[in-house]
Amino acid sequence: MFKNLLLVLALLFVLISASKADLPDTVWCKYTYPTQINAVKFTPDGKYLLTGGSDGIPRLWDVATGALVKQYPYQNFIIFDIAINENIIAFTGVLDIGKRGTNVYNLLNDSLMFSINEGSASVKFSNDGNFMISCHGSGVDIDGITIFDTKFWKKIKTINLAPGSDRLDLSPDNKYIAVAKNWNMNIKDSIASVLIYNFPDLTYFKTLITRSYLSINQLVFSDVNQNLACALGSDGDKIWNTSDWGLFRNINLGSDSRAIAFSPDNKFVVAGFTIGGKDWDRLFIIDLLTNKTTFSYLLNWFSYLFGQVAGDTPLSISISPNSKFIAVSGGVGIYMLNAKWNPASVANNLIQIINPIIFPNPTNGTANIQFSLLKPELINIKIYDSASNLVSSVFNGQLQQGMQNIPWNALSVASGVYYARITAAGQVSTIQIIVNK
Repeated sequence: MFKNLLLVLALLFVLISASKADLPDTVWCKYTYPTQINAVKFTPDGKYLLTGGSDGIPRLWDVATGALVKQYPYQNFIIFDIAINENIIAFTGVLDIGKRGTNVYNLLNDSLMFSINEGSASVKFSNDGNFMISCHGSGVDIDGITIFDTKFWKKIKTINLAPGSDRLDLSPDNKYIAVAKNWNMNIKDSIASVLIYNFPDLTYFKTLITRSYLSINQLVFSDVNQNLACALGSDGDKIWNTSDWGLFRNINLGSDSRAIAFSPDNKFVVAGFTIGGKDWDRLFIIDLLTNKTTFSYLLNWFSYLFGQVAGDTPLSISISPNSKFIAVSGGVGIYMLNAKWNPASVANNLIQIINPIIFPNPTNGTANIQFSLLKPELINIKIYDSASNLVSSVFNGQLQQGMQNIPWNALSVASGVYYARITAAGQVSTIQIIVNK
């Protein structure tokens, strides 16, 4: 009892101390290669992160620790987008031409509520929860928009558009749908447009942009219904005012932009760009009022596993409801970042603990705690049981830059769930270990 009280007091001291200091850039990372993660989405309570990608398996992660909470069944398609409305989740995607799908689950009991052989790269719920809107497609000749009611899961409206109409978003006031058309997506004659349709009758309203040699990778309305942002493959990301549909900002910080998101208060926009050179891929926070960058994150952390500098182009961005975290996915991993909205709070220290893993896991003997360090650092590793009791102090000392492998002998502990807590320069990473004898 006394030991538990001391542990709680010590944890409170660490949290209070950390709140007074600059936050590190990164909370945790997950190395997923060769699985490409196309979609990340926070749950409405902000406690969990849903992800989906090229392996077709949705996963739910604990935001604070990065622990895997649950894994959903294989969806029979590559997941391109995730939508959440309170306790309902929709996954949509494409396996290949003619094989598309959208599956809807109950988040509380994981039951499959609705499934249809239509899907593409976008699915959204209306703010009132009464409708689900998705791009649909059944081959090279048909793409479009379909609206379902979420009470009986019946189609209430559908329109067919040109092939390549695979990105959309619904305005928070449920008045407009923004649709991206990417026609003939090859270098020679690609043409792209951003079109606005009225909701829910799907009548055409306005064209915002049409241009050759352009690819539109994402469209997103701000939560307060002031702006529409567009991530472009070239020519800078665009932001329009929804009051008069005039161009508000052109953000040109690099090329090959795939994802963009607004902060919940609509004061900032978060966008990823490929820069080139040693800077490679970065995630930028831009002040919408001044159009100035307040902070940028260098997304090359996983490259240290291979001893070389390489980037990870952001493919999806999600911001937690409390604005504390920014989740980013890419071709090789998932990144949980501390949001650096205020330039005065930017930390000088970079991420220290890179891609912590444990193998074998489950284990019946010795488990190897493996991670990488960007620079020499004092490291502390402790093992706790599921009741937060300290089981073992595995390591406490200085380690050099590079790959680390610290063994833990689990022969003396009973079967069960344990947690390895790795601490470096104020950054804490926790990994679950299962001992199965």
